[in-house]
This record gives sequence, structure tokens and C-alpha cells, in this order.
Amino acid sequence: MVVKNKGRKKKKLIENCDYVFQIQDWRPSYSMHLDLKERFSPGPYWEHKAIEITGIALSPENLKNRVVKMVFLAERRYADFIEGKERHEKPPKGVGFLNFRGGTSEVICSLPIDFFQTLPFLLHIGKFKFISMFGPALYRGESLITSFRFEQEYNPEEE
Repeated sequence: MVVKNKGRKKKKLIENCDYVFQIQDWRPSYSMHLDLKERFSPGPYWEHKAIEITGIALSPENLKNRVVKMVFLAERRYADFIEGKERHEKPPKGVGFLNFRGGTSEVICSLPIDFFQTLPFLLHIGKFKFISMFGPALYRGESLITSFRFEQEYNPEEE
């Protein structure tokens, strides 16, 4: 009797999805620490810069009206990657992460420190009212974010 090898199962194609949030509130966060054992940074100091944004999900439909906590972390090394001065050992899979499991509704993203320094001012004067994100559709309540942008306007018909 000959048994044919059926091979590996084909992977399902992952749909991509637009995630849109309306900014409701925001607050900056900063802390500085000594890191003498260099666990978090290459020098004796380590700083944590973040902007925490509370938003309302507008899209996709299954997340609509959920209150979402978004944390945008400042990353100093992004400038070197963007300018080509430094290379990743492995290609990055995303710029952030979405988690909508159970009662949790959170987003964590990193952004270049030079833009991070301008972001509070632009939020304060109301230039950004929406955040659009793009990435694979949620799988078990989680997904990577492959791109995001801050916007002044949102037109749901453009999706």
C-alpha cells in the first residue's frame, strides 16, 4: 500500500485591517533612572518617555466605541534606522501591538524621539484628532501594527 504525503497544510491568508481611533485625552509620562548594571541602556542612565492617549475605536466595526488606552514610547535608535546609519539584526515585524482580549483594550507603539518631542504640542493645539493604524486583522484578540499615522480628519467613506 502506497501512502501519499499530503505535505504541509497551507497557511490561511491573513487579511489586513484599518484600525481608527478618535483621541479623547492624552498625558505625557517621563521618568529617569540610574542603570548602573546597564540592564536597559548602554550607559549609566535610562529614561522612559511616553505619551498615553485615551481614544474611542471607530473602526473596525467589531471594536467600535471601545475605550482604548494607547501608549506611544519614544525610541532614540529609530532615527539611526530611518537614516540608514544602523541596521536591524532581524527585520522588524511591526511598529506596535494591539491587544483586545477580554476587557483589555490597549495599543503600544514606538516612535522616533524627534517626532515624540513635537507630538505633545500638536496634540495640545488640536492638530491631531485621530490615529489610524494598519496591520493584520486581530487573531485571538491580538495583532501587530505595521503602520500608524496621526490625523486631523477622518472620513469613514475613504476606507
